[in-house]
Amino acid sequence: MSHFAHQRRAFVASFSFFLLIFSFQAHSQGADLGKQVFTTISQPPCALCHKLAAANATGEIGPSLDELKPNEEKVRRAVERGVGNMPPFGEVLSKEQIDAVTKFVADAVR
Repeated sequence: MSHFAHQRRAFVASFSFFLLIFSFQAHSQGADLGKQVFTTISQPPCALCHKLAAANATGEIGPSLDELKPNEEKVRRAVERGVGNMPPFGEVLSKEQIDAVTKFVADAVR
């Protein structure tokens, strides 16, 4: 194997490792933000009304999300527009916060 081929292989391996770590950190940060939106950032917090084991939430006003198991589309629609007695958060939360809580809930109930 030539010196150039060896350097290229080492670079590809290092770059692949970097991408894996960066992807994990980005997912972890998104999940952390999603949990924070669910438990404290949104007002009232989602956890006040909903049960969700991943957030240690025991609310009993709204449906148990662990039982309902909504997909991302349903979570996003409910968060942005509201549903039933749940108020809309589309103009209160940022896009980043809505994306994070949507993914957090949908991933938690899979």
